[in-house]
Amino acid sequence: MEKAQQQTGKTMHLLFSGPFLGDYADSVFRAGAAHLSPGVKVHFRKADNQTTRRQVLAGSDIFVFAIDSIQETFGLAPIEAMAAGLPVIASDWNGMKDTVTPDVGFRIPTRTVRGEFSKAEAFLNEIGFDSTVTYMTLVSGMAEMSVPDFAEKLALLADNDDLRRSLGEAGRKRATQVYDWSQVIPQYEEFWAELDAIRRAATKEESERYKDVPSPVAPPVFNFFACYPSTQGFAPGVTFSAEDNVVERLKLIYQTRNYSTVKRSPLNLQAADELLKVILGWKKKTGPNFAKLVSSTSQSEEIVEKTLVWLVKFDLIQTKSKSKKKA
Repeated sequence: MEKAQQQTGKTMHLLFSGPFLGDYADSVFRAGAAHLSPGVKVHFRKADNQTTRRQVLAGSDIFVFAIDSIQETFGLAPIEAMAAGLPVIASDWNGMKDTVTPDVGFRIPTRTVRGEFSKAEAFLNEIGFDSTVTYMTLVSGMAEMSVPDFAEKLALLADNDDLRRSLGEAGRKRATQVYDWSQVIPQYEEFWAELDAIRRAATKEESERYKDVPSPVAPPVFNFFACYPSTQGFAPGVTFSAEDNVVERLKLIYQTRNYSTVKRSPLNLQAADELLKVILGWKKKTGPNFAKLVSSTSQSEEIVEKTLVWLVKFDLIQTKSKSKKKA
């Protein structure tokens, strides 16, 4: 939002609506808003009843759903926003791939680490070593949404009243025609019948398809949730760059995120330091790609990939691809 505000020259108001899941989330959100978007007017409202929720939607111009959590499945909130006639900017993530169509808003590209690099998190959660809060914090740190693309779409909507109205009206129609209970219940019934038919027709071999998985009770997180993000890992054509003040910004963001409260961090600080030195010191016009960074540091592919995703997540480093200027 800070980037979008700089692009438009307009003062933006960010209204968080809903309850915090404990003091940790409360402090991280408030500190993050104060430190990372000082020019944006930020408001927090509980919205703990239907009247307040309606007031929040009625008083807004754009609805933002920047989700990177595997707990987010369908995404009811964007449907509520569509029903209220608001244009939607959402992560290209799981259910939103179906609900947020181009006529009602924008989906912002997302990326996670590859499934093979998420084994430990799944296993440590399964055996109870990590709490749910720790587990979700770690997994969220392994997923990112394109900050430049998000800022670009937000600025576009902020500058275009007609586009906001047209997307909002299309959203209102979609919410009624597709997601009203009169439409949903028959789809449920059809789906139950389809699942029942699949179950009855399943062979023993199909029912044992997880038999040879290394950990069938705790498959790697992003193998199990591979369909959630837009993409996983970094293609060979993706290169990385960073601004000169990245080290100072990293310290501020890491301190603000306060991972010590949840015991473990998804970011390897030593790896981040190594990678940033390579990226900042790269002599060629095009920055290094993933393979070059692996070969230029002492870190494993897994650590490099996790670190890069975290750095991109907080817009500390930027990506470019041969087919697209921003990713």
